[in-house]
Amino acid sequence: MRQKDFRRLWQGAGLFIFSLLCLAVTRNYHTRFSTTLPFVLSWVGIIYVIDWADHYYLGKSFSEDLAPHVRHRLLRIAAVAIPFGFIIEGYGVYFLRLWYYPYWSFTIYSIAAPFAFIGYTYILFGLYDFVKNLIHQPHKVGRWHNWQEWLYGKLMWLEVAVGGYLFIVATAYEIGQAKSLPIGFFDISKNSGIPVVWWLPFAISFAIIFIFDFVCFRQHKETLTKDVIRGYFSPILVILIANIIAVIAIEFFNGPFRIWRFANWPFENIQILNVPLIAIIVWPLQFFGLLTMLRAAFTQKQIKIW
Repeated sequence: MRQKDFRRLWQGAGLFIFSLLCLAVTRNYHTRFSTTLPFVLSWVGIIYVIDWADHYYLGKSFSEDLAPHVRHRLLRIAAVAIPFGFIIEGYGVYFLRLWYYPYWSFTIYSIAAPFAFIGYTYILFGLYDFVKNLIHQPHKVGRWHNWQEWLYGKLMWLEVAVGGYLFIVATAYEIGQAKSLPIGFFDISKNSGIPVVWWLPFAISFAIIFIFDFVCFRQHKETLTKDVIRGYFSPILVILIANIIAVIAIEFFNGPFRIWRFANWPFENIQILNVPLIAIIVWPLQFFGLLTMLRAAFTQKQIKIW
């Protein structure tokens, strides 16, 4: 694609606008087909726009190049997307019941979920990669002092200990809660009506982040913790910016049409476009979890995360 080629932009924007119009037309008589297909098209549109922006502003794209090594990279990203998606949906939908899909049966969900996980991961990583390269400033690492080396090792072992503890406690709590569900465990189309304590979404999120950051540490790869010790906070800023774009493109778009509906969140009455405030606060943690998983799956030469 040449730098001034706007075809991918028009294609992506056209798909997004078309899906929005479809949902608007059918909003009073939603069905499984009339809600799912437009939303799938909207995600494809978002990926197209990200792909165009990569080429137009950066002269490259993580998704369009069809060279063999790039295909291998995309397949590996997809392989990370599946467990990442199952973690989010497993806890969010089945154990915590923080959202549900009123128009989907479990059978349809099982077929569509892996593809949705892959698309969702490409959107999150694509946004992060684009923003990171757009605002990237060369960082002078400087000397790694002895006290930093000592602190780094201690923090990483503390992270895995805290992460393991949070994972065990949160999972045990959620399994106990799942036993008292008034609806079937695989019934994803109904609200359980059981409120969730405020700390659970944070606990499982930080558990995943800490555990995979420790895995990267043991693999002798760069970690976010190491950057923070060095005083390099650019990745955190990039995540926050990418998160704002993702929330607008995904959650706020879903807000009026409610393909998935939030439920049982702490302080649920405080919402922005049908999205609970706590859900918006937790949202950036998805980026941290996904990026630590990708960091563990790839070498620094294959994908530069931090």
